[in-house]
Amino acid sequence: NIQAKVTESKNNPVSIKDAFSKRSSKMAFTICLCLMFFQQFSGINAVIFNTTTIFESAGSDIEPGIATIIIGVIQVVATLLSTVIVDKLGRRILLLLSATAMAICDILLGVFFYLKFDAPNKDEELVESLSWLPLTSLCIFIVAFSLGFGPIPWLVAGEMCTPNIKAFVSATGGTFNWVLAFIVTRTFVDMKAGLGEGGAFWLFGGFT
Repeated sequence: NIQAKVTESKNNPVSIKDAFSKRSSKMAFTICLCLMFFQQFSGINAVIFNTTTIFESAGSDIEPGIATIIIGVIQVVATLLSTVIVDKLGRRILLLLSATAMAICDILLGVFFYLKFDAPNKDEELVESLSWLPLTSLCIFIVAFSLGFGPIPWLVAGEMCTPNIKAFVSATGGTFNWVLAFIVTRTFVDMKAGLGEGGAFWLFGGFT
C-alpha cells in the first residue's frame, strides 16, 4: 500500500504550494516545527555541550570528565531502550512523560545553581549537602529526553506527512532544529549572565 502511494505521488507530482493548501498538511508541518522547537528549548544541547562546566560550577564530588562520560553512556542506553518501547507506549504518552520529567529536572538544576550562586543569603552547608543533585538531575533529564523528545520529533515528520511534502518537511524541520540548537548553545552563557545561573535552567524548564 505504501509503495502504491509513493508510485502514485511520483506519477502525479504536486507543487509544495498545492500540497500545503490542505489543512492536514499545514497542521502536520506546524506540529513538526513545534516539536523541534520544544526539543531544543528544553536546553538539551546547552546541557550536553556544557556538562563539564556545569559539574565544575556545581562543585560535585565526581570529577567533571567522569560525569560527562556517565551522561553519554546513559544517553546511549536510554536511546536504545526507546526503540523498544516507543511503539508499545505510543508517541503522545512518551512525549508527555518526557516533557514532565525534563521540566522537573530543569527546575531542580535551577534551584541548585540559584542556591549556590544567586541566593542573597548563601547557605554553604545546604549547597554542600545537595552536591549530588546536578548529576542525578542530569541523568534523569538525559533518560527522559532520550525516551521521548529526543527521537520522537524526528519520527513525526515521516509519520504525519504525506509523501508529496515529506521530503520538504523533513529537510525544513532538520534545518530549523539545528538553527535552534546553535541559538541555544551560543546564548547559554549570555542567559546565565542575564538571568543568573539558576534562571537559565528555569527558562528551559518553563519552555519544556
